[in-house]
Amino acid sequence: MYSRQVDMGYKILIKLSHEELSQICGTTREFISRSINQLKKENVISYDKADQYIIVKNIAFLRKFIHCEHCPLHFCELT
Repeated sequence: MYSRQVDMGYKILIKLSHEELSQICGTTREFISRSINQLKKENVISYDKADQYIIVKNIAFLRKFIHCEHCPLHFCELT
């Protein structure tokens, strides 16, 4: 619903600013910015250069990173 499978992983089809993400997650914009930069360095996510959508390259790592590895995969909106 909110993503499309692409060659590199899953492209998130909604655009959210770091401020919007921080409000959704109940944290600070700075934490979101640091986390996104860390995930990009670790090649877990990237940005589609053409339209600036986030691409999740390693869904298993991301699920563990955000502590949702124990919920059933069908709850995840990405898959």
